[in-house]
Amino acid sequence: MSYPKDIYNNLDAFVKGNLQGAELQEFEAALLHDPELAEKVENARFLQKLVFKNRLLTIKDLAKQEEARIGQKNQYIKKGIIGISLLTLILVTIGILQYNKKEDKVSIQSVESPGIAPEVISNSALGKSDLEKKTNPELPNAHSENNKILKSDNSGNPNAESYHVVVDTIQPKPTVDNASIKLEDSKSEDSKVISGSDAKVKDENTQPCGLVQLKTKISTTPACIGSTNGKIEAINISGGTKPYTQNLFLNGREVYSNSGLKAGNYELVITDSKSCEQRFTAQVSEISCPINDYFNPSFGEVWNIPVTDKAGKLTIYTKSGIPIYQMDLKRNTATTWNGIDKYERLEAGYFIFVIEYEDGEVLKGSVTITL
Repeated sequence: MSYPKDIYNNLDAFVKGNLQGAELQEFEAALLHDPELAEKVENARFLQKLVFKNRLLTIKDLAKQEEARIGQKNQYIKKGIIGISLLTLILVTIGILQYNKKEDKVSIQSVESPGIAPEVISNSALGKSDLEKKTNPELPNAHSENNKILKSDNSGNPNAESYHVVVDTIQPKPTVDNASIKLEDSKSEDSKVISGSDAKVKDENTQPCGLVQLKTKISTTPACIGSTNGKIEAINISGGTKPYTQNLFLNGREVYSNSGLKAGNYELVITDSKSCEQRFTAQVSEISCPINDYFNPSFGEVWNIPVTDKAGKLTIYTKSGIPIYQMDLKRNTATTWNGIDKYERLEAGYFIFVIEYEDGEVLKGSVTITL
């Protein structure tokens, strides 16, 4: 089948995606009804893919060639740098060797100079081998007593003697005496400092608590007559080193609680963590405290009369003030009352008691009998 000329033009434009409008619609309609045209479109698309792929391959080859060219150039640069470094090292080595050669020549000329030759030649016993020994400091046989050199260690004490041949006109003799004196002086100064610090430490260990002063405020609570309800408190302890411990003593015996105390003069010992201690005195006074108690004789109960280290006299009154019972109290003796009055009666009620101690102290309170 033959096609008009514009069909071929439209074929190329269709494959490239440039066909639009009525021309695009006309071409798509022809493509549906003409299989030969469809085959040509498919072939055109295949050729377009091949061209695109070849272009990509060409670009890739160009990139590889450029990369190889740059790598070869870098390799030349690296070789150039290595060559320059080797050349520099060779030049420096040659310079050092030339300098050492000149130094050796100068040293040989200084030994064989006419100004020094008379001293060496004056000794007829020295031959050529002796001259080499004399100019070589490492040979112990070529030495002179006038050319001894004493070396000192770090502590200032001279080591064993070492010998070295020294030409008097070139090297003067070292002043060993002055160096030894300076080292000995510095050593003695160090000894003085150490001995001073040792004495200071010894003095501190002898009296570690000499300058320590512990302070506190002591608060005491009086004990009621016949009771052990006194108390001693150390408030705001300061000085020394925390933590602190407290020990309480009464008449030389330790008391293991600062409460429940009876009247008396106590000694409080406060100790810090460095075993430095301070002693304080505290007095627990004795006062008359009203005591209210009760008991039920029907259940076998009795009233326990307060016990003290003082003798006294107990009197029990009715609430109207009539005495109904009296008893003498002995020191440190437990005594009870079962509620029976002097008339051998047992009555329930509210009663008042008064205890008069031998030192003038008076203890008052109340007791209630229930039945």
